[in-house]
Amino acid sequence: MHDKTILIADNSVINRMQMGGILASEYNILEADNGRDALDIMNEHGADGIDVVLLDLHMPGQTGFDVLAEKQANPAIADIPVIVITADSVTAAEVRALDAGASDFLIKPIEPEIMRRRIHLVINARELEEQRMLEEAAWITDHDDLTGLYTRKAFLREMQDMIDVNPSNEYMIAVWDFENFKTFNELFGTTLGDRMLITAAHCMGEHVAGSGVYGRLGNDNFAFCIEVGQADVEAIMEAISGGIKALLAQSNIDFTPSLVTGVYLVDDNGVEASVMLDRAMMARNTVKGDYDHHIAFYNTELTERMLEEQDIINNMEHALDNGEFHVQLQPVHDIVTGRPVSAEALVRWHRPGHGVVSPGVFVPLFEENGFISKMDHDIWEQVCQILANRRDEGLPEIPISVNLSRRSIFDSSLYDEIVALVEKYDVKPSLFRIEITESSYTENMGLVISMVTRLRDYGFTVLMDDFGSGYSSFNAFSDIPVNILKADMVFMQNLERNPRVASIFTSIVNMAHSLDIPVIAEGVETKEQFEFLRSVGCDYAQGYYCARPMDLEAFTAHVDEH
Repeated sequence: MHDKTILIADNSVINRMQMGGILASEYNILEADNGRDALDIMNEHGADGIDVVLLDLHMPGQTGFDVLAEKQANPAIADIPVIVITADSVTAAEVRALDAGASDFLIKPIEPEIMRRRIHLVINARELEEQRMLEEAAWITDHDDLTGLYTRKAFLREMQDMIDVNPSNEYMIAVWDFENFKTFNELFGTTLGDRMLITAAHCMGEHVAGSGVYGRLGNDNFAFCIEVGQADVEAIMEAISGGIKALLAQSNIDFTPSLVTGVYLVDDNGVEASVMLDRAMMARNTVKGDYDHHIAFYNTELTERMLEEQDIINNMEHALDNGEFHVQLQPVHDIVTGRPVSAEALVRWHRPGHGVVSPGVFVPLFEENGFISKMDHDIWEQVCQILANRRDEGLPEIPISVNLSRRSIFDSSLYDEIVALVEKYDVKPSLFRIEITESSYTENMGLVISMVTRLRDYGFTVLMDDFGSGYSSFNAFSDIPVNILKADMVFMQNLERNPRVASIFTSIVNMAHSLDIPVIAEGVETKEQFEFLRSVGCDYAQGYYCARPMDLEAFTAHVDEH
């Protein structure tokens, strides 16, 4: 079998035999002797199953022009390139065929080498366009729509990379926002508010670019990380404030923006980037509402937060022993049938006297101190128990996926632990799904691929989570042995704001399907998003539109209702 497939649509058996004989050494050959059959074959194989169609324009019944018109009207096959073949006048037929959606043109009698070269050119052009779209998707997920700066996720990744490359250097992280941005928007409107954010981003970039990384964390929250001594935080903030004042003066706005900044001097390069950012945020929060001070440094005087963190750390082992970490399940729905077909396990801490503690509070701490590995194991075991109980109660099988933390992924005992759990509860490994974030592959791709391969060989289903959040997956996706792709929720968030996102997401679905990999879209919150996913052939949806995370009892009822 060859990698590429050609469909030859010509009512002449001799023509099909001649062209097929020329191309059979390089391509899989499909044949159709009329336009209707050609369209049926295209619909059967889809855009991912056929690389080029060689289409005779003057077949009886449905002509080649009829086939082009119907193909172009069908989104499922519209992207299949077509090279038309005719003995007609070059100019007239070529113009009409190209207007109808053809990619190229061949004149009878056909020269074999010319046909080969034109097919190669069309295939290469299609692959280059797909790669461009995928790279643009990576850019979209990495950059903020309004300012063009790195998003929070991308900023953390780039900051971590910068520190990892030169770990002996000293770094500082600054997080800042507008003290009164909401009030400003209410008084002067969001259009001017957006201009103020754009101006602030530009000023920050002028003073940080070349010496560090910077980004927009969301809303009016910004951050930058620089090497100590390369720039002065106070000078940077004064420049940003000055740029905003100049903008407001041009608009005759009598309003003084107040910027508040928190700075964390990195004293341990081994701390997670997200934890470093949290510490800068803690410092910033201490000067919110303080009109005498606008910059604060993270230090041991931030006792309240430090005590809260220490309290969590002091109680984490007891919480684990006491069964306080509970699994919540968020269903994943089949887009065609609307039925729940799997679920993702999420952790919640039901802490006596404190209520339900958000994972955003304790997970960063556990990742930093390594306790996350123990909690991961506890969650995995709860999932195995859920799967075993459903089996014992005669309930339908439904796969549940678990997330692997960064520490767990690189733990040498990971494989043995997971295998031991499914064997302990006699759970089918295919029902115990494993989610690994796209960014994990960039840290040690060889190690992760080796581990994933072992897990898949045993029978586990492996999902790549947050796909599209960086460039790693686009550059080496064919080498990564995953079963299912989970598209980052940023695609759904940007679907209505950026018209190109729909095309990019469609390309991702087509790329995954060409590798026989189904796609789950995360963050689906509206009917419009769900219907879009259905229209482009996405397989599954997860998000509040389908179902929120729920406890086991509610999940069982939810599955039974469908």
